[in-house]
Amino acid sequence: MLRRLAALGIAVVMAVLLALPGMAAAAQQPGGDGPSARIVNGDPIGISQAPWQVALVRSSVADNYNAQFCGGSLVSATHVVTAAHCVPGLAPSGVEILAGVDNLNESTTRIAVSGITSHPSYDAATTENDIAVITLQTPVTLDGTLRRAIALPPPAPAGGTTWPVTGE
Repeated sequence: MLRRLAALGIAVVMAVLLALPGMAAAAQQPGGDGPSARIVNGDPIGISQAPWQVALVRSSVADNYNAQFCGGSLVSATHVVTAAHCVPGLAPSGVEILAGVDNLNESTTRIAVSGITSHPSYDAATTENDIAVITLQTPVTLDGTLRRAIALPPPAPAGGTTWPVTGE
């Protein structure tokens, strides 16, 4: 079982790393020199249109709106992929996730985190390898409508392939 989880983690990280160049290109501002701090030409959507989107919240803050500090994507019922810059030095006990909501003021159950693994070559100064995998203590109930794992890209997406980007 542990080998299968390790293989899943490696496969997820590799798939996301292969998709990152395309995502970074999609986040460029037209005519800009670097990634935008915000999504350009985006539109608000509901959670049913991006049911893999989760909110990372600080477990020490009771109010979900004020506790939220980053986002991530469900890649399985027990794993979330996020940016390594979101979780530097954080203990799993300090982070929880919210899944299946598009309004942080909605009442929902938080899901505890049992592990945080950042890319071993993450460089905060350059943001190179800015990826981390969060392991959940209990699985998210994947209902296919409000909570669903994101479909991962093929191992070698064709050049110029576009991917949707969610978050801010």
